[in-house]
Amino acid sequence: MTHVLEYVPPEQWFAWWNELWRVMQPLGIVYCSGPYGGDDSRGWVSDPTHRTRVIEQSFAWHDPRTPLWQLHAACGRSLPKPWYPQTLARIPGPNGTISYNVATQAQPMTVIP
Repeated sequence: MTHVLEYVPPEQWFAWWNELWRVMQPLGIVYCSGPYGGDDSRGWVSDPTHRTRVIEQSFAWHDPRTPLWQLHAACGRSLPKPWYPQTLARIPGPNGTISYNVATQAQPMTVIP
């Protein structure tokens, strides 16, 4: 997926990922790339239609191995389907732009602690 996630409304983020998990083959890997959602990225701030800021920690919310996973209940959310990020990178581009590049793997529900 290239330049998709920044258009997913924040309130639909986890439902969107859960649906992608549902249609993926077991242990399937998805590659995502788009404008880095930090304030230091002109690519993110220059497009007024961007809805969701995506940074490295955005993917940690889906990973049962991270402390962020345990915070879903405190935020009033049910646990999302599990994904294991395989690679996370912040890539500088032209004219002050920054992109994120992520490969993340759908995990079986048995990985949930």
